Amino acid sequence: MKFLKLEIHNINSIENATIDFGSPVFSAEPMFLIHGPTGSGKSTILDAICLALFDTTPRLAAIKGVMVKDETYLRKGQKLDMSINDIRQYLRRGLQPGDRAYVSLDFEANDGLKYNSKVAFHLGRGNSLPEPTYTLTLPTGEVIERKKDIKALITQKIGLDFQQFCRTTMLAQGDFTAFLKAEQNEKAAILEKITRTDIFTRIGQRIKERALEEKHDLELIMAQLDSVAANCPSPETIDEERHRLNVIAADDATGSWLCQLWKSQLEWLQRLAKLKEQRGNYEKQLQDNVNISQSEIFANAQTEVALWHQTEKERAAINSLSQLNKQQEDLKKLLNAIAALRASLRRSMELRKQQKADIEADINKQNALVQELNSSLNVIDEKLGRFETLNVRQTYNTLQNVILDCRNLSAHIDDLSKVNKAIKEAEQQIADNKKIVSDNESARKQLQADAETIEQQLTDTQRQYDAVSAAVSDYAVALRHKLVRGTQCPVCGQTVGDVQHDEEFAKIVAPYQQCLQNLMLRKRQTEQALLNAAAAQAAAEEKIKSAQRDMNANQNKATKLNEEIEKIISRISEAGYDTSDLEALKELLKKQSEELAKQITDNDALVKQRAEAQKLLQQCTAKIGQLNLKHQNILNLKALYDPLNISVEPDDETENSAEKELSDDAFRKACADYSAQNQTYQQTAESISERQEQARQVIKNSAVDQDMLAKLAGMSYEFVQKLEARINQVVSLIEQTRGQLQAIDQELQAHQAVNPCIAQCDTKLSISRRVQTYEDQHRQNIEDIGKIKQRLAQYKDLAEQVELKKQLAEQKKLVCDKWNELSDIFGGSRENPKFRTIAQAFVLKELLVNANTYMNLFMPRYALECAGDNLVVQIRDKYCGGQLRTFATVSGGESFVISLSLALALISLGNQTISPDILFIDEGFGALDQDTLQVVIDALATLNQISSRKIGLISHVEILKERIPLKVNLIRQDNVVKAVECSMC
Repeated sequence: MKFLKLEIHNINSIENATIDFGSPVFSAEPMFLIHGPTGSGKSTILDAICLALFDTTPRLAAIKGVMVKDETYLRKGQKLDMSINDIRQYLRRGLQPGDRAYVSLDFEANDGLKYNSKVAFHLGRGNSLPEPTYTLTLPTGEVIERKKDIKALITQKIGLDFQQFCRTTMLAQGDFTAFLKAEQNEKAAILEKITRTDIFTRIGQRIKERALEEKHDLELIMAQLDSVAANCPSPETIDEERHRLNVIAADDATGSWLCQLWKSQLEWLQRLAKLKEQRGNYEKQLQDNVNISQSEIFANAQTEVALWHQTEKERAAINSLSQLNKQQEDLKKLLNAIAALRASLRRSMELRKQQKADIEADINKQNALVQELNSSLNVIDEKLGRFETLNVRQTYNTLQNVILDCRNLSAHIDDLSKVNKAIKEAEQQIADNKKIVSDNESARKQLQADAETIEQQLTDTQRQYDAVSAAVSDYAVALRHKLVRGTQCPVCGQTVGDVQHDEEFAKIVAPYQQCLQNLMLRKRQTEQALLNAAAAQAAAEEKIKSAQRDMNANQNKATKLNEEIEKIISRISEAGYDTSDLEALKELLKKQSEELAKQITDNDALVKQRAEAQKLLQQCTAKIGQLNLKHQNILNLKALYDPLNISVEPDDETENSAEKELSDDAFRKACADYSAQNQTYQQTAESISERQEQARQVIKNSAVDQDMLAKLAGMSYEFVQKLEARINQVVSLIEQTRGQLQAIDQELQAHQAVNPCIAQCDTKLSISRRVQTYEDQHRQNIEDIGKIKQRLAQYKDLAEQVELKKQLAEQKKLVCDKWNELSDIFGGSRENPKFRTIAQAFVLKELLVNANTYMNLFMPRYALECAGDNLVVQIRDKYCGGQLRTFATVSGGESFVISLSLALALISLGNQTISPDILFIDEGFGALDQDTLQVVIDALATLNQISSRKIGLISHVEILKERIPLKVNLIRQDNVVKAVECSMC
């Protein structure tokens, strides 16, 4: 994981801070210092990183969440209840409603992709403070906002949870210093916090709890075994139940045989009763049908059916006479229809004769109008011919083109004047900027000469400064301290006189240093002046180029305008006009245009009149054609009407019922209908009279009286068929019922022949009661048998449960013994953590092995060892014959290096491939002297070479500013960090 960029806004004492870990300055340096006075917010930088990634900080995680009333922020008008480990405690005090605070961290995860994690706070109206918002921006641009999903994804991408991140990013040498100095009874708790061996305490507690749980489970199984065994019956009880079961089963089998016999007797009696009942029904049915066949109604029906078949001709004559009478009535209706049709035809023909006279008069009127219109058209055509001969329209179009050319000529003359003015202005601008370029060139030459002079002076002064500063360097001071008056100098070989103090040499350096600073300032000023002169000259040259481009464009435009003006004057001259006085020419063209426009307007009116006259002429011609068609149609209708010979005058009633006028199609149809109906009436009337006489003769010659013939004629064929079928059905039923009686008598005799030994006193009721009694007893027997079998099954299940519980008890006892054995070795409580003690001994030994690897690099003199299992760390001094020493006998610098080695060893216990690229150290430097501090810095530089991880020191110690080139300075103003500045020295 790599840190790229951290942004902090309104967090604790930091108002604004941005640290770009991915900048070239950070990439080139192995170590950097976050520097500032106490309380300036140095540690807030580490807290901000943890807030952005895990929504908590080491300082918040170390305290319990107690709720307090916040004096600054409100919720629903009341003071906000906030836990003391709530991350909103990090908000900078003094914020106003609407202000925002946030921490944003850009980092590169283990997959090589870049992510941005951000936590933001927004102070609402009335100092209300809602929950913070969280966002994680993925490389694809997708934004995740659920806090739970963000934490899970960050842990997955960097491969570390919060505790692992803190342990691998923030060095814990302070915890190890406390461990080495602690009393024996405090060491285990400190080591548990450092190495996270609290899991072994929980494992030991869980082992003891599991042993107790297994013991409790064993006791529960034994109690269940005793309970089940107490419910098991004796063998004698089981034998008695089985004997009772056999007795009940034997009694039930005997009763079952008797019940089958009784049921067969009952069925025989029921069958006998049913046969007798059927015989009685057949006898009744036979008697009913015989009574029907002997009735008077049945005899009359037989007679009528016979006569109906014998009088077929007479019935046909009666029906025919009835139909002929109806046809005669229909002929009367047809005769009335013919009279009405004749009246309608006469009325319509009279109306059409009147229409014929009107149409002939209208045709004469339209012919006169056509002659008048033709005369008007001849006059209009003559006038239009004269207009075309004068060619007025073409002359008018030519005149309009000349007017347009005059307007364009005026516009081009104005544009040419403006273009010429712009050309003169561009020429003046080019001249002014050329003068500026000349002046800047002279100034640049003078500044270049001044810069070369200052550079030479700066080189000479730097050489003098280096020579003088060598006298105050650490090496020169060390040599000077070794000089003794009267001895020989090891450098120059001269005799040493009076040795000056270091302060006097330092005073010599100050003037040279001040001179260097002044020369550097003059050099920067001169270089800036050169840059300004070059920029001004470039701007002037660009203006010259721009003015030249504008002038060239305007010259091209002027050339084109002159060419266009010449063309327009040429066209106007060709049209016969003089352009010397343009305004007079415009006035003349306007008057000529108005006169021609009036002539064109008059001609257009004549064209319109001619079109209207032609349209009216076409309408008259079309109307004459329509009138001729109507006249011919009336003549055609008259040709159809005349052959009908309708000459008899109708009566008033028929005339009033006739239609007023028939349409042409209806008139033609009426003529055809009148002819056809009249012919039909004549033919049908003669046929009906002849057929009526024939039918009356047949009826008169019949042997059956008239009333019976009328009744028979009224009987339909279907009615006779049904009546005849009913007669045949009665006869058939009589024969069928007699056959069924004979069959029933035979079946009764056969059934009585197989009597199943029924006593004379036995009846269906007595036998049914015996069957019911047995079935009740059978159900009771089945119930008793089921209960006995159920009890026997329960006895069997209890026996199997007892056996199973015995097996479970034996298995559980083996498991319980194993857990008791583990509990005796590892089990414990919070007060007596056996497993943690064993695990801490192993972890401490492994930790010391790794720490000695760093000790060989930092301070080869010492090696760390563990004294037995009591967590006491001893130091073996290799320079004193391998003598063992306690931690209390080493110096402060040595103590820091030992704690540092242990902290680094703790990091190495984890996965080094997923550690962040920066290791932060936030303590331990203020109490170190200069020599010890140098030892620590050298050790950290060695660490960078080994692990390739940058070292970030957080301290207010001033001497570190001189030892570490790259510094992150917190710039404070009014007790607030306004910005962060990264500098190199």
